[in-house]
Amino acid sequence: MDTRLLEYFLTIAQEENMTRAAEILHVTQPTLSKQLNKLEDLFGVKLFHRESRRMVLTKEGYVLRNRAKSILDLTDKTFNDLQKSEEVIHGTIKLSVAESDGFRHLVKIIKQIHQKYPMITFDIHSGDAFTVTEQLDQGLVDFGLLVGTPNLEKYHALKLPKEDRWGIFMKNEDPLAAYDAISPKQLKKQPLILSNQALKTNELTGWLGGSMEEANIFTTYNLINNAILMAEEGLGYLVALDKLIDSNKTDKLVFRPLHPQMNAPLYFIWHQHHVLSSAASIFLEAVRTFLSY
Repeated sequence: MDTRLLEYFLTIAQEENMTRAAEILHVTQPTLSKQLNKLEDLFGVKLFHRESRRMVLTKEGYVLRNRAKSILDLTDKTFNDLQKSEEVIHGTIKLSVAESDGFRHLVKIIKQIHQKYPMITFDIHSGDAFTVTEQLDQGLVDFGLLVGTPNLEKYHALKLPKEDRWGIFMKNEDPLAAYDAISPKQLKKQPLILSNQALKTNELTGWLGGSMEEANIFTTYNLINNAILMAEEGLGYLVALDKLIDSNKTDKLVFRPLHPQMNAPLYFIWHQHHVLSSAASIFLEAVRTFLSY
């Protein structure tokens, strides 16, 4: 299948209008309509409902839209991996990383690589452990950075020297802000704002002293920015890792560590069965050297 058909399809889906999509793609509207018909014939389904002023995705169209972006990303990554020269090392290194202050280690290595190999570029995605491992499994990224105690059965892993510290972000004027650290007893029955990963992996079950079902989880979050807004409004106690919230972002919240202290290890990982490009191999060697592995 010609990947241009998927590019045409995604543009139509985004614009919901054949004329605007044709202008963006620099093709005529009859040509674009013909290519769309070709794609629908290929799959044997209708991808759009043709309305008077807009193109609306069908159920099958939504399925293809969700897959087409991954297909095109994987195609681009494969092309970049295979494009290499004996004289000049170039390509794009793709990383999927958890939100962690430990990412600073990788940033230093990225800087070193950029200075030595200016033709190497980077593509960084942020996500929780489930997103990171899914993208690795699908071959969409070269490396991942995980926080916590994930299942590493399918991956090579290097443990970073730093661990992140769990704690609570709360409003400055909250009564618990007067304490140096927060105990499980103090959080009992209090509304918690908890990451999806921590909930699914039961990372905090032992510390809380019971099952997660017994905790008063007000809401869960994937990435922390929206969770900050909820904590600022006093909707709950934000359970998160230290240093994830920049003081420049908010002056309304204060961090208090958990007591007993609870830390989360960091792992730099890559898939056991995926072959690395020249650029990715150089990056891996730099990580090994930096971590003295």
